[in-house]
Amino acid sequence: MEILQTDWISKWAQYSPERIALKDYESQQCLTYAQLNHKAERLAVYLQNDLAIKKGDRIAVLAEHSIDYITLFVAAQKTGIILLPLNYRLTSSELDYMLQDGAPALLCFDQKFEALVNACTEIKGLSNIWRLNELVEAKSAAGNNLKPISIQEKDPIFILYTSGTTGNPKGAIYTHGMLFWNSINTSMSLLINSESRTINVMPPFHTGGWNVLITPLLHHGGFICLLKKFEAKTVLDLLESEKPTLFMAVPTMLAMLREETTFAKADLSSLFYFIVGGESMPIALIEAWHQKGIAIRQ
Repeated sequence: MEILQTDWISKWAQYSPERIALKDYESQQCLTYAQLNHKAERLAVYLQNDLAIKKGDRIAVLAEHSIDYITLFVAAQKTGIILLPLNYRLTSSELDYMLQDGAPALLCFDQKFEALVNACTEIKGLSNIWRLNELVEAKSAAGNNLKPISIQEKDPIFILYTSGTTGNPKGAIYTHGMLFWNSINTSMSLLINSESRTINVMPPFHTGGWNVLITPLLHHGGFICLLKKFEAKTVLDLLESEKPTLFMAVPTMLAMLREETTFAKADLSSLFYFIVGGESMPIALIEAWHQKGIAIRQ
């Protein structure tokens, strides 16, 4: 099988090193593609050399979307490590099942979820447990020599747990090839390129939190503003100030945005589309956004 170019960020670090890749709304931290690539390479070296995490090993993550989480994703693209995003809205017993089933070599988490992690009995069998920010900032004693890894289309990059069936959640394997073709198909249907901009409020434990629209924009060298949760007034302000070209939401979010007092005066002329999923969208709500000049892609 043909080997893919999976290390997208190293290429954009060459093509457009000073272009802003990520912005964290809460901290206002920004990273260029060159900075993101450097940060992810340093993490990849630490995982390989200091923690002996290798291709095919799984890293479970209990965290909200952040620059650190995206950095870990980029490191996974470089190393063949598999990410196992965990749902921070679950109970410790539910997480225990996923930890037992997913058998991660390492667990990392946001500090705000430390009590939830400590309540999990499955962590007793894990020797590598880290706060995510501390893992990302760790520096290798082995220098900066990243071992080259051959990654093919069929190699997994995610295991995403779904409860779309009866019984216990199932770990759905998501490969590098699927990631690539999702990006290509999305860019063809939604006109994504290096000038594209978005705001992400989707959680990382759901496919929408990666595939709509984070990974396609990273693949094409775009800009992403990361929010940890949806708040209508904040998002409406950012839809105006950050000049996004497209935005993913569920209809309930778009209804809440329309009800904001500043909706009528908000300048949203940068937006081409809203990507909508999760439930059906009322015709009246579609028409309200069409009057603002924004097409709805369901």
